Amino acid sequence: MSDLPIILSGMRRELEVLAKSVALINKSQSQRLAEEWVRKPQAMKLLDISTRCFFKLTKSGKLPSSKINGLIYIKISDIEQMLKEGHVNPSSTDNNSTFKTKSNV
Repeated sequence: MSDLPIILSGMRRELEVLAKSVALINKSQSQRLAEEWVRKPQAMKLLDISTRCFFKLTKSGKLPSSKINGLIYIKISDIEQMLKEGHVNPSSTDNNSTFKTKSNV
């Protein structure tokens, strides 16, 4: 009888995992794509960059993209990766950044 709360707790966790799995399966393909990919204007807004900078990044391959019917799509994970790679540690004395500013040119 004393094991009942432990068993119920384990069952609750298993049910929560199962519910999340079912919810994921029920999402439509377009919903998943909308969560994983953004179009050019949204990517530019997330990165706070100009159109010119956006095209430089995609042309150089620093920001991978896909183009379908004239629309450019960017994976959110690629935006996150680019931000991680450009991260500068404020305590480090060697802060070589990918992007040049007037102070370090």
